[in-house]
Amino acid sequence: MPATDLRTAPRQERGRRRVDSLLDAAAALLDERDVGEMTTTEVAHRAGTSVGGLYRYFPDIETLLHALAERNRERYWAFAAETDEGARGRAFLDHLMTSYVRFARKEPGFRALRFGHVLENYLGQREASVAITDEMAAMIADRGGLVVTPELRLDIDIAVSMSVALMHRAFELDPDGDQRVIDKTISMVTHLFAPHVAPRD
Repeated sequence: MPATDLRTAPRQERGRRRVDSLLDAAAALLDERDVGEMTTTEVAHRAGTSVGGLYRYFPDIETLLHALAERNRERYWAFAAETDEGARGRAFLDHLMTSYVRFARKEPGFRALRFGHVLENYLGQREASVAITDEMAAMIADRGGLVVTPELRLDIDIAVSMSVALMHRAFELDPDGDQRVIDKTISMVTHLFAPHVAPRD
């Protein structure tokens, strides 16, 4: 369950399922239309509930989309952690990139919303970039075995901004992700991180 501010936090399993169904409905709709066209009415209809039922938890569409973006981040990190197979150093950085592609191919709505970066343009906010940089730095330190210096953190921030934009382009060109763009993106990120990783890694 995303930790975003809800109007009413669900206390029972039934309420948590209701919130998840609303997020699932929004994710499915994002595969069909632009984020700026989303309305609470169609999300509620897709989820099989009333608009009042949606407003019980989410005061507006922006809050709902932020919750979905937060769930995307949680699910991506869980997916990356579950599939890393003990990779370290350069191999772990490569794993984060390939995991992103695999996750984008399977997770409804992710290609449109990503980690909430699209909301930064739509709402003029930067929370998603800050959050994903912080989370990536923590995971690189914990699972990748790298020391996150100020220089590495700056490169993580650059890599996040660059790779999210380019991966979005890859899925614009091809619903399954244009492999040429994916390969070039991974190559650029690998080059960016090279000074921070020992050659043997």
